[in-house]
Amino acid sequence: GGGSIAWIDEGGALKNGPQSAGAYPGPACYGRGGEQPTNTDAQVVLGVIDPELFLGGAMSLDADKARGAIECHIAHRMEMSGEKAADGILQLADANMINAVKLISVVRGYDPRDFAFVAFGGAGPMHAVTMAAELKIPKVIIPRFPGVTSAFGALRVDIRHDFIQPILKKTDDLAHEELARTYRALEEEARQTLKSENISLERVELHRLVDVKYFPQSKYMPIPVPSGRITQKTLDDIVNNFNKQYLREFGYTIPEEFAQIEISNARLAAVGVVPKGTLRRSKKKGSTRAALRGTRKVYFRESGKFIKTNIYDRDGFGVGNRVKGPAIIEQPDSTTVLPPGSSAAVDAHLNLIVSPATS
Repeated sequence: GGGSIAWIDEGGALKNGPQSAGAYPGPACYGRGGEQPTNTDAQVVLGVIDPELFLGGAMSLDADKARGAIECHIAHRMEMSGEKAADGILQLADANMINAVKLISVVRGYDPRDFAFVAFGGAGPMHAVTMAAELKIPKVIIPRFPGVTSAFGALRVDIRHDFIQPILKKTDDLAHEELARTYRALEEEARQTLKSENISLERVELHRLVDVKYFPQSKYMPIPVPSGRITQKTLDDIVNNFNKQYLREFGYTIPEEFAQIEISNARLAAVGVVPKGTLRRSKKKGSTRAALRGTRKVYFRESGKFIKTNIYDRDGFGVGNRVKGPAIIEQPDSTTVLPPGSSAAVDAHLNLIVSPATS
């Protein structure tokens, strides 16, 4: 996030977070008493954020305080320029987030190149395209209003309750009838819970999972259980799917003579589906020329220097408009950074669909 604080540890290494300046006092550039350098201060120093147009111009930032905080706490101690220190801060922030993405993709056996990258939050679109290029993710989706995408999601989220019943039996010792009885009880409890919240049964979805592991290991994996009647084939499929998922994540499986498979828990996710409506396709017209606000010097890591960069007002874009990096796209709730070599197009819902630079 923009408030993550950059600092130097006792060994002289640059760190980023997990401490945060939050909104109060906030980054040094807010001028509210914050003295520690943050990601937002780095973005100001590098020309990514226009101090006069922050939050659509509702708040002015103090670029001198941003530079002063970075120079005092980072640049002077590491004997480098303020710009290099600011870039180092953001490079470390990107690396931390890239590692987090790898934890939920590569480490679990998924290839990031098979997915799209959704960037939201006020700070997300400032980092996402550079991160996607590093991860070889071919597409970045930036919603129309990134800063309020979480709130938008909260308005559309389904009602969910999770239920769990311990099993703690090896699959060879577990009868399918016992698993069936367990799920019947969980499903009845789930329906009654959602009924008490005025969710009609027609809008209830029940999703079964079992926690499966090699005995006596402690780490388990959630494995889906199909709806419908539970038979011996259901148990056999659970074992087979566990072995497949384990192989994908770890690259091997453990032979049966060395480790038996245990079902730790039966889980049930009870979802009350809420009406979501349909996202309208926009007919908005615009042009990149009309959206162009001007230019300013922006530092791009890809170039290693400040370069003259087109600055666009996102509200001026219409469906089908395209823009090439280097570019900065501004809006009241966020700023999108398009590094050199990247490009973006506006889709029918006014999302930005970005193609990162390819090496």
